[in-house]
Amino acid sequence: MKFRRSRPELVWFTAAALLACAARAASAAPYRFYASPPFAWPVTARGAWAANQRVTKAALNAFLPQPIIRDFRFAQLGPGEICLIEAWQGRGAHQMEVVCPARGGGYWDTSLPYYAPVPLAWCVTELKGDGNSEVISSEGDGSPYSPPLYWYTIYSFKKGVPLDVSSAFPGFYRAVLLAQVSAADYLLKPPFAAEPLSPAARYLKMGLQFMVLKYKRRVLGQKKAGLRHGLAWIKSPYTDVQGLGFSTLADISDPRSIAALRRLGARTQNQGTCVAVVNALARLEGRAPRGIVGDPADVKKILKCDSMKPSAPCLLQQGCVVPAQRPY
Repeated sequence: MKFRRSRPELVWFTAAALLACAARAASAAPYRFYASPPFAWPVTARGAWAANQRVTKAALNAFLPQPIIRDFRFAQLGPGEICLIEAWQGRGAHQMEVVCPARGGGYWDTSLPYYAPVPLAWCVTELKGDGNSEVISSEGDGSPYSPPLYWYTIYSFKKGVPLDVSSAFPGFYRAVLLAQVSAADYLLKPPFAAEPLSPAARYLKMGLQFMVLKYKRRVLGQKKAGLRHGLAWIKSPYTDVQGLGFSTLADISDPRSIAALRRLGARTQNQGTCVAVVNALARLEGRAPRGIVGDPADVKKILKCDSMKPSAPCLLQQGCVVPAQRPY
């Protein structure tokens, strides 16, 4: 089985899906909406438990501006702060919403990625033992060709605003993420995998390495872990490997990563790639990403991206097999 080179106009597709998740998780910016729920909003932890038994999905569908709810639960996310966490059904099946009452009226609504095949109750759990639950989001590109692993980000909430507290729970990542990486890596060794490894198996090993490097950056505080790998991966002629490189460099604030992303943005003619690069550079250079406020210069760049060849619709969705250029 030979590697196939990617066409210049199809730079990558894996990174587009990964960045769609990463952008939501990185900004996690709540927006405010005003509505009157057709039920009494709980104000205590006991009241939250009762609301989980009493409130119906029909009542929530009438209250929330999102599509049909698949699952939900009320939980105490802070002292006296009872919030609603709900998962969408259908088109938004890979997203959860955290809705908290806002001072002065209305509600704060924060969207978080929810890709891991775990119950919503697993995503809303008490990790510190202080009576307040944390919310665990999960990112993944949903591709059947990528490692079946998900990146988890742990949030606490204060006055409806999410705070990334992942680094406070290294034990969670050792028990969940690193254990899964270790098990997957074990299966890529003899006698389970023949040597030399197939191109697909070599890509899977890169994916496992990608996860470990992200753990070092996000949890252990090694901010530039993976820079060397990202710079090498983004030069690969194979789309999935380029995706790993892009997602790595978009997470590292360094002149070398910024320069590599600028080079990618300058040569691409693909709309999705262009928009992803603009958003990544905005975050790395300290500006608001698209969807929040948006620097005027970035908005102008986005408009230029919109004139390019659009990405196939399913590139940013899950469960679709895209005939992109892969190394296997």
